[in-house]
Amino acid sequence: MSLSNPPSHLPQGKIEQFFLNQIYWYLLKGEKTSKTITEKCINNKIEFMRIEGNILAENNLAIKLKITESNIPVERVTITPKRKLKKDIENVATITNDFAKILTSNEYSDITLVARDGSEFKAHKLILSVRSEVFAAMFRNNFAESETNRIEIEDMEGEVLREMLNHIYTDREIPREPRDMAAQLFAAANKYALSNLKKMCETALIKTLDFASVADTLLLAERHSNDELKSKAIQFAVNNIKTVTETTSWKNLRETEPRLCVDVLEKAIKDRIDLF
Repeated sequence: MSLSNPPSHLPQGKIEQFFLNQIYWYLLKGEKTSKTITEKCINNKIEFMRIEGNILAENNLAIKLKITESNIPVERVTITPKRKLKKDIENVATITNDFAKILTSNEYSDITLVARDGSEFKAHKLILSVRSEVFAAMFRNNFAESETNRIEIEDMEGEVLREMLNHIYTDREIPREPRDMAAQLFAAANKYALSNLKKMCETALIKTLDFASVADTLLLAERHSNDELKSKAIQFAVNNIKTVTETTSWKNLRETEPRLCVDVLEKAIKDRIDLF
C-alpha cells in the first residue's frame, strides 16, 4: 500500500485524518482481512500503521497511526463500524460493476481507440478526460483526434489497451497473466499519466523480479524515470549477480545500455566494500 504525502499547508490536526482517509479508501477497494502495514518514507511523518480486526468478521475496524511531527509522536485511533464499512464496500462494488458495463456495452460512446494490431475499442471522452490529463488535453485542445473521434495508438497491442481501459473505468487490479502485462501497462500508464495504474504495475514488477527479467525491468525503469523500480531492480541484480549476468537479457542490456550494467556492478562493488 502506498500513501501520498499531505499538502504542505495542511494543519497538524488534519494530517492524521488525511492518512486515515487514504487507508479507508484502500480498504474499500478490496482489503478484507486483518493486516499490518508499515510505511517509513512519507516525509518521515508516518512511523507505523496497524490495521486490526477482520472487516467481515469483527464488529469494528481499528486503525492506529503513529505520526512523528517535529520529533513529537502523536497517536490516533479511529474506529469505523463494520456495518458502515461493509455498506461502503458494497456501494463501491456496485459503481465498479456499473462502469464495467458502460465500457463493454459501447452505449453512448463517442470515441474509438485503435490498437497497433487493429483492435478497436469504443470509449467515452468524458470518462477518459476525468481519469487522464493526457486524454483531457487531447480533447480540450482540438487535436485531430477530437475531430475524427478516433485515436490510433500505434505503440500498444489490443490486450494492453483493453486492460488499460478496464482500469480507467473500474480501477481494478491488473491481471497477473501474461507475465509481461505489468511491464506493458506500466509504459501505457506512464504515457497517459495514470498514476494509480503506474503504481500498481510498479508493485507487480517488483514482486515478480526474477533472474531472467530483471535486466528488462531495469531498462524499463530507466526509460520511464522510475527511481523506485530502478533501485529495486539494481539491488535484485546485485544480490544475484552471478546468475543474472549469465542471462540473455543481461547480455542484451550490456549491448544496448552498458551504463545500466555499470550501475549494477558499481553497486555490487560498494556493497562488498561496505562489508569490510
